[in-house]
Amino acid sequence: MNARHADWLSTAKSDLEFAEVGLAQKFPVQTCFLSQQAVEKALKGVLVFLKRPYPKTHSLLELSRLVPELDLKPHRLNLTILDGYYAPLRYPDALPKGGPLDTVGAKEAKEAVALARIVYNLASALTSQP
Repeated sequence: MNARHADWLSTAKSDLEFAEVGLAQKFPVQTCFLSQQAVEKALKGVLVFLKRPYPKTHSLLELSRLVPELDLKPHRLNLTILDGYYAPLRYPDALPKGGPLDTVGAKEAKEAVALARIVYNLASALTSQP
């Protein structure tokens, strides 16, 4: 297992910062996808920090359950929404009808970035403790 939690968190931070640029520049699809990635990497970074194995999954709900220390229960609905952005926003034919641009807009992008920022901040605070 990779024992470099700081690498996971710095990559999460980079994804989050790029998602914020995407939000400002009105790229909602990319913003939502990168927000999902930021949360996934932050959660895996916490698991590495805690010396726990992380599953080979992209499910934010599954990962969040493995780190109860972050108390993400109040955010489960939003994590579920963010989970839904992983595959469908990457492929134009992943949805029954319409493409990614028909699925998310500025509102969803703003909410995705806000949740990613919350999770990243919680992960950073936990992993900076001695």
